[in-house]
Amino acid sequence: MTPFPRNLVRLAILGAALTCALTPLKGFAWGSVGHTMVAETAALVLEREMPKTWGPLLGRHRVEMGFYSTLPDSTFRYNDGPKKLDRPTHYFDVDVAFQLEPNSPALAKAKQDFPRGYADAKKFLKAKKIDVDTVGSALWRAEQFQYLSWKQFKTVKKPEGAYVQGKAVNGETRAVFNGLFYLGLLAHYTADVTMPLHSTIDWNAYKSGQGGIHFYYENECVDSLEPGLSGDVLELALSKKESWLKKWNAENDTLAGVVLSVITESYEILPSVLELDREKFILQIAKPLEHHDAKRKPAKEACPALKSHLVEQLAKASVLTAHAWKQVLPTQVDMSKAQTLRFADLEQDIKFVAPAYEFPAEYYQTMKKVQ
Repeated sequence: MTPFPRNLVRLAILGAALTCALTPLKGFAWGSVGHTMVAETAALVLEREMPKTWGPLLGRHRVEMGFYSTLPDSTFRYNDGPKKLDRPTHYFDVDVAFQLEPNSPALAKAKQDFPRGYADAKKFLKAKKIDVDTVGSALWRAEQFQYLSWKQFKTVKKPEGAYVQGKAVNGETRAVFNGLFYLGLLAHYTADVTMPLHSTIDWNAYKSGQGGIHFYYENECVDSLEPGLSGDVLELALSKKESWLKKWNAENDTLAGVVLSVITESYEILPSVLELDREKFILQIAKPLEHHDAKRKPAKEACPALKSHLVEQLAKASVLTAHAWKQVLPTQVDMSKAQTLRFADLEQDIKFVAPAYEFPAEYYQTMKKVQ
């Protein structure tokens, strides 16, 4: 028996997924299978990239981090208070922010000119009579959890332990336990932005009579193709990692800027997703502009036509996640007394983390140094 049985985590995720399935709202992306796949793949990418430091530890905890990545949908959505503060943190409506179509040649410049900091972006949008909460805040939500992760890991120099209970230890080992929790949460938001329908105010394609595509794309298709999807996602993530990071200017931009590049790409491919839906999946289109779902073929029958596209988007999410994680993990760390460190428990005190998007200069300076 393994120290932390994988099936127990899967059962916990299944319960969360059933709750989510009953309430398909704009903020949901990828579903539990997709989100866990992204976090686990990111861990496997870094297991190969950082074999002498953090890689093995991340590999050992990939299932737990996959579970943590589902919590924003399964928990935050329901404990975020009467103002529903969680909802806008999962998306960024490129069409609202830039007022451009997906095929516009002006998108590249609009992305380049858009402020990276939340306060500056809020002023920028306000000048255009656009409310930042209407646009969404996924860019800075990802930064928030990267910052919270960094706060835990920044003092870790020589963690110790073998098979331990994370909630029962102190010092650097407890910081690692806490840091893994925040990295898992971060993975949720870096995955959200590769889902094309999280880049538009028309989040369920009601405008074109294609209602229901959101849940069909991110849940039914992904679920129907797995097992058989995650291996391809890992293979593509490993082969495309360097070229994608270069394309996103990850070496020079803030995480918010990199996330903006990724979600702009998601917006650019949205027309092809909608076209494929019309050609391959829809049996009966709904009346445009009305909030009714189109009738579609069963996912098992139709979704193989979407497989290569899903693999690419999930692989991009995995590469983005691995990049965000790697930035906060200290490179000068001695793991000699933590070579078999394994946490026997999960973080269970899951309280909503309110959006807060002002970060100290030290955080940004550190992220820039480790690019």
